[in-house]
Amino acid sequence: WENGMMISCLYNDEDCVDVSLRRSSSQLYGNCYTLTPIHVVNFTNSRQGLALILNTETYQYGSLFVSDASIKMFVSDPEITLPDGSTSIDFSEEVELVPGQTHTITLEQHHTKKLGLPYSYCTEYGGADGGIFTQFQCEVDCLNRQKHEKCSCVDDVEYASRKSVPLCDPANEVDKSCVDEQNSDQTNGCDCGPSCHYREYIRTHSVTTWPLDTSYASVYRLLNSTLEGDSSKKFLQSTADVLESRGEKEASANIRSNVLRLRVYLAFMEETHISERPVYDAKRVVS
Repeated sequence: WENGMMISCLYNDEDCVDVSLRRSSSQLYGNCYTLTPIHVVNFTNSRQGLALILNTETYQYGSLFVSDASIKMFVSDPEITLPDGSTSIDFSEEVELVPGQTHTITLEQHHTKKLGLPYSYCTEYGGADGGIFTQFQCEVDCLNRQKHEKCSCVDDVEYASRKSVPLCDPANEVDKSCVDEQNSDQTNGCDCGPSCHYREYIRTHSVTTWPLDTSYASVYRLLNSTLEGDSSKKFLQSTADVLESRGEKEASANIRSNVLRLRVYLAFMEETHISERPVYDAKRVVS
């Protein structure tokens, strides 16, 4: 990734040659990177999954503007795609990854199939309506349509490109005011019921301090061989100066303020299926 954000990437304990990477933009989160494994995982342990070392690059922005930084992670169903074939990112649930820690995330796969009307209020999303597969996608699409109708523009880059509609100008006060009003309207009238069929990933998130003072040297060598650019080199030089003047403990703290380690793997190979079935037939329900 540009500017050295990703320092290391392993999938199934090998370099990420079997992982496709796609960059997209989000109005809320900025640059987003979607990693989609090409081959399946066959085992359930921390070496059979995704392992990343990421750089928040806090040193690029300076303490006057950024007091702390983090990376947001989202787990999405790879079978839910956009019309262009790319994986749809579900921004409804985020995991915050702060630097100075190893984040270990295990996933359990749950597949739920609910009964529709008259048994329950849910919607059969199937992608036929403009690529809408989930309740979250429906809500985002509906809100963007309303922005286009009322503001004559949208602030969602992906939607603007997909629907060939104009992007709002953030420097234009009229555009900005209109879009902000639509974003803050919690009663926008979008009829997006919960999905009848959905796959979710139940997460367990644990953290430990990283890097430890004892592993400072190996982490510094990795950063020194990977990072490029003037700001990165200045950061490495300042870390070396801290090491010389104040020792490994302070130098490790300097690194911990910028980098983090992430491990994501399946807790179990099986998938839990939850299906509803009618106790009464439709005639008895409505009678």
